[in-house]
Amino acid sequence: MEWIKKVKQMKGINEFNEDFQLKIGGSQILETNTFLSDMDILCILPKYINIYDFNGEDGIYGLYGRLLLNKRINVNIVQTSRILMLELKIDGIDVDLIYAQIPFKNVTNNFDIMNNEIIEENKNKQSILALAGFRSTIKIKEMNLNQKLFISLMRFLKIWAKNRLIYSNIAGYLSGSSLAIMSAKICIIYPNASLPIAIKQFFIFYKLWGWPQPILLNELENEFKKAKEIVEPWKWINKEDNSEFENDSETDSNDELEEEKEGNDGKQMSIITSGFPEQNTTFNVNKFTFKRIIKEIERGT
Repeated sequence: MEWIKKVKQMKGINEFNEDFQLKIGGSQILETNTFLSDMDILCILPKYINIYDFNGEDGIYGLYGRLLLNKRINVNIVQTSRILMLELKIDGIDVDLIYAQIPFKNVTNNFDIMNNEIIEENKNKQSILALAGFRSTIKIKEMNLNQKLFISLMRFLKIWAKNRLIYSNIAGYLSGSSLAIMSAKICIIYPNASLPIAIKQFFIFYKLWGWPQPILLNELENEFKKAKEIVEPWKWINKEDNSEFENDSETDSNDELEEEKEGNDGKQMSIITSGFPEQNTTFNVNKFTFKRIIKEIERGT
């Protein structure tokens, strides 16, 4: 990649080695993508390529800036505390290019994204979360699921959620990741079900689920001590065990606390990825969107 060569020259790095890898993720890995699905691509970069090299507007040393000069590509930058990515539209195809730095000098041909060192030794929160998201998708793919049932169920639920206007992580609704975990759970419980039965059981199961009790596909991991200093793993806050949530008095301070903790605190909906750092895929769900989601689930029974 010409951009990386320029960055290496600027930083005085003369080594010739593998500099990056692009890995297709999301629904493409799970084979649940549809005609309208975006393409998620994880851009895995060595430790000397930092955030400013990726999102810099400089037309020589910044990837974002170089892409802006390409008239065939429409590009927008998206940066939050959780993720850094470039939204691209190339010849009508939507691509999300996600930044993921690893703590190594180079990205070798035999690079293993499931190697725990890329999480344990990483110092970049956004990269840890991006890598963890990709790894959790791989873990679902490697589960002993009825693949035909899982793929069909996922595609149905995506259409259902979009038609009922409850498919948008940013807006506080369900996402592809949350639906994948919910679908996998049904396939684990009912591995030999037909698609109509699996759909029926999906709505019954999640209608009766004791929210905010988390949906988990496996046990939580606690092995990444160093990374925990950077990214706090998801934890379920049980209201019955935490006095902070026992006082329902309608004071201004409590209202502010409620608003502050309305999202990723386990109080609304918790659908958890596999592998560290366990992420709540429904961290943006609030009281209003939670009621909407449950109403649509009940409507499906």
